[in-house]
Amino acid sequence: MQNNVRRTSGRGKGRFVQQRVKSNIDSFLQRVDEKQGRPTPSKDGFSQQGNSPTDALVFPPHFGGRRLVEIEKLFYDMWCKNCDNAIGIRTFEHESFNGIVSKWHIRCETYSTVIVVDTSKKSNEKNYDTNLKLATGVLDAGIGETKENTLLSVINSPTIHHSTLNKHERVVGPVIERVANASCVEAMQEEKLLTVAFNNSQTNAGADVNNNCVSTMQSVTPFGSPALKDCAGAMQAVIPFRTSTKNNCVVAMQTMIPFKGSFDTAWPKRGKSHKSPSGHATVIGHFSGKIIAYDVRNSKCKQCLVNKDKHHDCRHNHRGSAKAMEADMAVECILKNQNLVDANCRIETLIGDDDSAAIAVLQKLYPLFPNASSMHHLINDYFSSLRNS
Repeated sequence: MQNNVRRTSGRGKGRFVQQRVKSNIDSFLQRVDEKQGRPTPSKDGFSQQGNSPTDALVFPPHFGGRRLVEIEKLFYDMWCKNCDNAIGIRTFEHESFNGIVSKWHIRCETYSTVIVVDTSKKSNEKNYDTNLKLATGVLDAGIGETKENTLLSVINSPTIHHSTLNKHERVVGPVIERVANASCVEAMQEEKLLTVAFNNSQTNAGADVNNNCVSTMQSVTPFGSPALKDCAGAMQAVIPFRTSTKNNCVVAMQTMIPFKGSFDTAWPKRGKSHKSPSGHATVIGHFSGKIIAYDVRNSKCKQCLVNKDKHHDCRHNHRGSAKAMEADMAVECILKNQNLVDANCRIETLIGDDDSAAIAVLQKLYPLFPNASSMHHLINDYFSSLRNS
């Protein structure tokens, strides 16, 4: 059991401890208060100093702190359906938690029935919206349960157990993957339009250059002379006129449009990442600057290690070293990408960091696959060679 709550008193005040330890400490402090004659909570959750109705109410300390609540939910739920009257916080009985969502048990003063008020809406029968949004924020920010609970404890809000957080992450994870795939398809269509526009501009520019060359030769050399015919024939042999190859370019563009993409891999483990259990790779379009493909590799699965027979969403998809992940993901993103096939596109030029393993595997499967170095790595290699010379 992990330490997921902070101590509020004693020598270790502010440190993370188990919920059982904190409950024992609070019970001990409550007994000390009773012996010293301090005001203690009554059954309804409050304590009063005196018998006068005007005496101030003292809220019990273990009900303190801050809560994340939905105002609209409280507006409709803090109402007794039996007597058709509003219920107040003064008849508060006790509180239970589901993640960071609170369940307030409030007694109706008229019928003495306990009404349970949730501080968050439910997206389904099992999960609350606040817990799902918290799990989404943890994944988006790239933090874990420890940092997230540290933030919640600083604002004096209830923390969430790691098993509850993992359960909600497994719910929002597939949804995030579907959104990411849809984003890649949309970015691929944008890259396709920009590539076609660039190719058309290059085609028109080439046709203008050819026409300008013919006009220049006609002005310098008399029309119909043998020298002009020889020059025009040589130019057609070396630089074909765009008008004759325009239809072929259109047909090739309709079948498979070539892309330029930047590819790189990263590992979450610091350092050289030779023993990283996971890695991820992305392909970024050259013109749009957006991610058009991505892939993830995991060499471990905790559920498989704990219980191999239990059915679960296993993400163990790699066997081998962390370095071999890069070549495997390069093949998956570039040569085996179904989204590229559906869009009638292919990555023709790969811009990367001159990784020999990934390039070797790609050229082994596709011998004519070209690659290019990024400007950043070219400059680094240039200055490194100057320093070593």
